[in-house]
Amino acid sequence: MKELILFSQAPADIQYVLSLYDKNKDGFKIKIIVIGVENSFKFFKSLGLSAEIKFIPLIAYKNLLKFLYFSLRLRRLYKQYFLNKSDAEVYFFSNNYDYVTAYFIEKLAKSNNVYFYDIYKLDGTPIKSFTVITKVFLTKILFGITVKFFNIADLQVYQYIYSKNEVHEIDLIIDAKKMLSYQYRVKANTNSKNNLLLLESNSKSDQKFKNYQDDLTFILNVLKKKYNIYIKPHPRLGYSSFLDQYATGMIESFVPAELLCLDDFFIVIGIDSASIATASHDNKYSVIDLFSFKNNSEKQNLKKYLDRLSNGSLKYIENVRSV
Repeated sequence: MKELILFSQAPADIQYVLSLYDKNKDGFKIKIIVIGVENSFKFFKSLGLSAEIKFIPLIAYKNLLKFLYFSLRLRRLYKQYFLNKSDAEVYFFSNNYDYVTAYFIEKLAKSNNVYFYDIYKLDGTPIKSFTVITKVFLTKILFGITVKFFNIADLQVYQYIYSKNEVHEIDLIIDAKKMLSYQYRVKANTNSKNNLLLLESNSKSDQKFKNYQDDLTFILNVLKKKYNIYIKPHPRLGYSSFLDQYATGMIESFVPAELLCLDDFFIVIGIDSASIATASHDNKYSVIDLFSFKNNSEKQNLKKYLDRLSNGSLKYIENVRSV
């Protein structure tokens, strides 16, 4: 039987992985490789899919000894999962921050059909410095892949440069009705207050904010008078613990926001995560304008990023009392 290999690199791609799984489950032997996000692995396992599901960690560059050891382990993992693989259908969804998938794709593309749907659509002018040139050289030596570094706001991004002759760039459209069977349903409160869902990513220590906890505390002190507040933690980053006092309910962190049934929520709000841009809800907003940033240009760049992900449909709240 022909094989389908699906790389899940972030919670945002889970809906696309499941869409491809659902479409091909009767005709393919399916392998789902989850990179870096253990909660995504837990979610896939919870669904009882007829697929082989594997988890591979992503070790950061800053842990140099672990990183170098893992670069050796990665070669063994390739042999274990993909050696002599040919004529398989292979999909991945991001070429940013992920040398593991890039390493596998670079090899798999030689003898398999590889497809790329870019869910983040990031790009920028390559940085040229001695440090970056050294990183590019070492990445090529260790993993056989070409990368470029560029800045998004004040954040440095590295991106895998794949061969466009070997990797086919595609568009994917999800059938929302077919995704209903994979949705996670929350037992939301049915009292006189409406239910509000907050998508939060444990940003208390995020250095781009001036007073994250104070700003979010002010917002929630206003909103709790009107709404039952449900917190959706980020699958990888978790949530800020000071939110416990405001939560009517806490949703399991392994559930991706994109597959959370939002029917029981009157309103969905988030700050700067991709989930608030991609969530399917008629009454969703970003509250990023209610936060003070150390660098205002970074806020504007984040809003441009959210606008791009949402195709310009995301609305922004400037006054919390209007919510």
